[in-house]
Amino acid sequence: MDYFQIAYEAIEAWVAEHRSDYDNGRWFDVVPSDQWGATKEAWQATATEIVGDFNTRIAPDEIDVTAVTKNKLRDRRLADFHIYLAAKAQGDAAGIEEIEQ
Repeated sequence: MDYFQIAYEAIEAWVAEHRSDYDNGRWFDVVPSDQWGATKEAWQATATEIVGDFNTRIAPDEIDVTAVTKNKLRDRRLADFHIYLAAKAQGDAAGIEEIEQ
C-alpha cells in the first residue's frame, strides 16, 4: 500500500472540497495557521476529517492522531502533515518522532 499517495489523496480531497483555490497540490507549502488563519478549533475539525478519510482509505488499518499532534501540525506546512500521515501508517518512528515530541 502506498501510504504517501493515499495521504496525498486524503488531503487533496479535503482541499478540493473546502479550499479549491489550493487544489492540485498547491496546498503543499500552506501553513494552515498562516495562510488560512485556521484556529485551533477549526484545524482540529479539519485534521480529524482528513485523518478519518485517510483511515477509510487504508482500512482495515487505522492510525490515531492526538489533539496535541494536530495542534502542532496547524503551524507546519501541509507537506509535513502529508509525510506524518504516511510515516505513522508505516510505523516509521523517525518520520513521526519530531512532531509527536
